[in-house]
Amino acid sequence: GYDYLLPTRIYVDEKGEFAFSGKVHELALIKSKLFAGTPHPGIAGRSNFEPEIVAIAYLATALREARRYFMDSIARDIAPGTIVWGINVGLPEKYRQQEKTRLLEICTLAAWECSVWHENVTADLAQHWFEGKASYFSKSIK
Repeated sequence: GYDYLLPTRIYVDEKGEFAFSGKVHELALIKSKLFAGTPHPGIAGRSNFEPEIVAIAYLATALREARRYFMDSIARDIAPGTIVWGINVGLPEKYRQQEKTRLLEICTLAAWECSVWHENVTADLAQHWFEGKASYFSKSIK
């Protein structure tokens, strides 16, 4: 199992828009389901949400919130000028597996792209960026 993973959750509405609160349907155990390949139940006639899409939506929403907090509260005081962002994610060494690491990299890069758009984080937006990043990685590995 993946007992080192903290429980995570995000909410989605009928339009497939994700947020940390205020939406209709809770999706939980995001990281566990991602690594197990288990889909999340759909809502309002939608098919199930693939675990990669929910993970991307969660990460994109978290990145967006972190940037918003930083920019609104402390950026002016400590970071005048251009800000260069970086992301550091990974798995504990004893749980590292090539396919899990690659999946996490793809989801993280897709989440970053989703997070910088000025529209809501949706299942369709997450799917678009997941497909693009997965395609890029599959071409660069061959």
